Order: sequence, then structure tokens, then C-alpha cells
Amino acid sequence: MQQKPIRVLMLDPTARRYWLRTLHAGQAGTDSREDTTLLGGETLCQFLLRENSDALILARGPLPFLAGNKLTVGYLSPLTGIPHYSFVGGRAAAELLNLGLDAICFNGSTFASIAGAYLVISGCAPNLTVEWKSAAELPSGQRSAYYALLAAELAGQPERGSILTLGQGARLGYRTANLAVEGLYHAGRGGAGHVLSRFAAALVLRGIPLTLEQALGPRAEAFRELRERELRPLMDLYGERLSCRDGGTVTKLHATGSGKRPTLPARNAQRLGYAFADLGASKMLLASRTGQTGCHWCQVNCRHWHWVDVDYAPGGRDRFLDDFEPTYAIFAMLDLRPDEDTLKGRLRLLEEVDRRLIVPLEQLGCDIIDMGVGLAALFEGLEAGIIPSEDLPAGLRGLPAYLGNLEAAERAVIALSADEPAPALRALGDGPQALAKRYLALRDR
Repeated sequence: MQQKPIRVLMLDPTARRYWLRTLHAGQAGTDSREDTTLLGGETLCQFLLRENSDALILARGPLPFLAGNKLTVGYLSPLTGIPHYSFVGGRAAAELLNLGLDAICFNGSTFASIAGAYLVISGCAPNLTVEWKSAAELPSGQRSAYYALLAAELAGQPERGSILTLGQGARLGYRTANLAVEGLYHAGRGGAGHVLSRFAAALVLRGIPLTLEQALGPRAEAFRELRERELRPLMDLYGERLSCRDGGTVTKLHATGSGKRPTLPARNAQRLGYAFADLGASKMLLASRTGQTGCHWCQVNCRHWHWVDVDYAPGGRDRFLDDFEPTYAIFAMLDLRPDEDTLKGRLRLLEEVDRRLIVPLEQLGCDIIDMGVGLAALFEGLEAGIIPSEDLPAGLRGLPAYLGNLEAAERAVIALSADEPAPALRALGDGPQALAKRYLALRDR
């Protein structure tokens, strides 16, 4: 069966111009080495980046209504200088389908100012509406911006669309700036937020909901039978450990960080094993978790979350995930430990780190993995005398200890949000690599 034409919404934010581009699989490429039989997701991003390496592409895969569908964000990473493809959950991939699109491509020979506008894309191709709206009143915090747009553009109903936001880090030009979808999911470590900030302050996708029958036509029944009879039982079987109440990726922290022969690097990789590795153990997870979620159309729900009190969300609380990588980067690499060796003491540390580090970093909109690893490198450099005190804000100078010091980490995170951050913090905003480039002796640690 011939594949449907591929529809790409092309955007030039500087000129505030847009047009619909149609590609035909198998005919799009001119290079004999290319195989363009199936263009979607990463391959579609790759194809469009080869035409314009300054572009940023949001693409969906060719198989909607299946578990594991994510949005692919393609761009040239400001951290590495090579193409990067981020895969992010939330509703964005589904909203591209509802918009009648396979991708959105931000283009333009010059870049817009992030302070200028956010975009709202609604309707269904070819009848799309693209609106540029002033971002002057948009909150600077990434999560705050999500809730502001949720109220303004989706009437407070998340199921009506998808919202992509940036944080203060993108406005400060940090290359580690990420892109949040629904405030909770992130296109993270490649610097997607830094790239999007060249074009827009945020993005709202608001398509016309499609049923499986409307999207697939006469193939819908066969598709549904394949999904329910063949795929769903396998997903239930092999996804059970991830979706159970004490499952998920964070269990790796306990599995690798404890025992007689731990393999988890901690304290900026100075040692193997982490004293608080039971943060990923069943007892802690059962005591700290509230609920779980997952990618749109996926029944596994492998993303576990808990409430954190905040001042920007309706009801005064927001959901935060407990995935392995950010937990490892913040807790283990900084060697943060509870004051007392009890369940109560452990839960209190989790609450403190959420309030003092995780919430501010989420609002900053910088990748938490880069930030955790970078802070650990910064602190080892300070303890070793590699980083001069004049490159620090006053609140970070001359502390008796840095690694293992929650107060020091909090002060550093606050300093990252300054309009003119100190040189060491400004380097950290561009990631651990930039920190090592500025302070060459860190490379040999």
C-alpha cells in the first residue's frame, strides 16, 4: 500500500510566515545512497537537517496509536556540534497527528528573539491556523510557563493539546537548556531548548482529535486486532517490572550502588557505591511515590511521580518524576546523604532536595543530568583549588566542603539564575564540557 504524502509545516518565525510542504516517500531524496522509503520520526528530522542544519524539527513516527510513541526533536546540538535527536513523551506526537502533520520545521536565515512571541498552531492540515502571540507576560520559569499557557490556551484542560516550554536558562543563553513537553517530559541533553529559543518562547499544539478509524480508514480494524491481540499482551508481560509500584528505572540506583561490589560511580566518580543507594529500593519507593504515567497511547505507565509543594501550580503542588538518570546525577554525584539513618530521615532529604534543587532547576529549564554532573565537577574543582574564588559568587566562596553539601548546591543553583552569573557558573550553564574547557586541570581529574 502506498504511503500517504508526508506533510511538514514550515515556519519562518522571523518573517512570521508559514507554509505547508508535501514530501513523497521514495521520491524525496536525490542522492542514490539514500533510502527514503519510510520518512518519519528521526529519519524525517535527518532528511530536513541535511537541507538546513540550522533548523529545529519536531516529528512524529509513522505508526500512531501504538505504545512507545514519542516526539522526535531533531537539531544540531550546541553542545557537540553534531545532529542530535531527542525523544520525548507527552501528547506532542499525538497532537501532530491531530494537526494532520508529520513534522513541524522551524526555519529561517536569521533568528528571532526569544522575548518576542510564542506560537499557537491549531486546526488540521491543510486548514491550519498559526498565531504568533506576545510572550511579554509569559513567566520565566519553565513549569510556570506551562501552567500559564495551559490556562490561557487550553482552558486548563491538558487533554485539549500539547504545550512545549522553555525556562530561564534558555533566556540566559545556556547551551544545556532543555525543552519541556507538558512541563513533565524533557528533550534534554542535546540543548534542544537553546535551539528552540532562537525561534520562539513556547509552542502550543491544538489539533482536531482523530479516532483510530479516522486516521487509518479501512486498515483500522486489522490494526486494532494486531495491537490488542499480539502487542498488548507482550507489553503487559515485559513492562510489568517497570510499571509496578516499586519498579521503574530508578531501581538501578539500588542495584548498582549498594552491596559488596557496587559499580555505581559516586561523589563525582571518586568512588564506587553510594551510601543513599536505597533511594531506589522498594521500601523508599513505596513510601515516596504517589502515581505513575507514561507516553501517550502506552499502557505500561513506567514513569513514576510524587507531589512536591510549589507556588506556581493550581492547588499549590506539582508532579515530579523519579527517573534513574537525574536521581543519580543529583544525589549520587553530589554525594547527598540524609542526616539520620532512618526512613523518616531519607524521606526528609528527598523532600529537601526536591524543594531546594529539583524545583529551581526545573524552572531554570536546564537538563538536570548536565547540571548534576556539572555541579559535581565544579565542586571537586573548588575542593582541589583548580577554580579560583574570584570566578564564584560571594555565597560560594570559602565553604568548608562542597561535595555532600546541600547548602552549597542550593547556592550554586540560585546563582545560575542570575542575570549576569559569575564566570564559573556561566561556564556550568553550557555543560560539564564547557567547565572543563575553561578550567583545563579538571580534565585530568
